[in-house]
Amino acid sequence: MAKVSSGRVSHSSNIPVINLILIDNIDSCRITSITSPLHFFYSIQNKNNFKQIYYNVVRNNRDKRFYLVQIINHYRAYNTSNCETNMNRVISPSSNVNLKKRKLMYSIECLANEIIYDIFSYFDACDAYYAFSNLNNRFQNLLDNASLFLKITYLHKLNSALTDCYKQIIHQNKHNIISLHFCDQYFLDQFIRLCAINSSFTRLQSIILHEISTFKFMVLLVYFKSLPCLSSLTVCFGDFDDDLGDVYQIIFHLSSLKYFKLKILEYYRSNLNIPIAINEQFSSLEYLVISHLVYLNELTHLLSYTPQL
Repeated sequence: MAKVSSGRVSHSSNIPVINLILIDNIDSCRITSITSPLHFFYSIQNKNNFKQIYYNVVRNNRDKRFYLVQIINHYRAYNTSNCETNMNRVISPSSNVNLKKRKLMYSIECLANEIIYDIFSYFDACDAYYAFSNLNNRFQNLLDNASLFLKITYLHKLNSALTDCYKQIIHQNKHNIISLHFCDQYFLDQFIRLCAINSSFTRLQSIILHEISTFKFMVLLVYFKSLPCLSSLTVCFGDFDDDLGDVYQIIFHLSSLKYFKLKILEYYRSNLNIPIAINEQFSSLEYLVISHLVYLNELTHLLSYTPQL
């Protein structure tokens, strides 16, 4: 067993001499001299276990901790030196480029297609097309790919240029749109003037409607029935003058719907007349969020339609 002092490893050890600064903070440890032969690093690399080395040359836990830090730092320094040596072999000796200033340059074009598609998923469809279309052939092909899923979010008024952009994108990519989000009825009306929400949206999975009237929503539900993949629907009523029981009755007949949330901005009593369900009236809903006033007997009737909750 090698003798270990508080400051350095004994010369009788088969591990090279390493000066240690023994202080209580491991993160502050530094190598004061690197005199290790190359075979020392190769032996570390071959073992793949630092503990097998430093446990054989130290006696107490404090020295073990610090000696492990020194070995790891030595190993990193060796790898860095080795990497620079290999780079110097690749770069021509006649090159005037300073190696220290040489940097690897990355751009979005270096990313895999799958990652770029993930990036697109955070964009509104119009913003993605506006930013990346006609940039180069690769991005244009990615945008035109049938596997690209698009999201439409109406959060601001559209000028004539944006209206034309949305109209072109929506009509050309109905089959790729998976999500529609409208912050109020005005923007919903803007969208409907461009395109009706019907069965041509073959992949549409999610619709979010804020501050819409019950009358407008009841009209839309007629079209929503034709959406084959609609699985999530969130609705916030700004005002209502109809029986909520009629709304729920139609919702329960949307065969592909799994999630439904209904919220009413004004906290006051609403009509909700709905009978107990019979066997043929069960809904496919798995999640039902009720964000409005409801009495216990009304809730009992609602839940009779949703055995899969």
